[in-house]
Amino acid sequence: LAAARGLGDVYKRQVLEMSVLESKSYAEIADALRISLNTVKDHVKKAYAFLREEMRKDISSPVLFCAFYYREKCM
Repeated sequence: LAAARGLGDVYKRQVLEMSVLESKSYAEIADALRISLNTVKDHVKKAYAFLREEMRKDISSPVLFCAFYYREKCM
């Protein structure tokens, strides 16, 4: 969840932390933060999309390097 610090929106990070780290249900999170259930769902969806994109950025360079390096070795 270290990458979640880059989410920008405090609610998105807080909702994700409550969901993942504290194992709270979306309804419990909505009650605790006094926001609607649909807002919780939206924050979780956007937080995971952000994290997927960040992971894609972090992984792509080493994976491409290995793919090209080993391709040359096999030819």
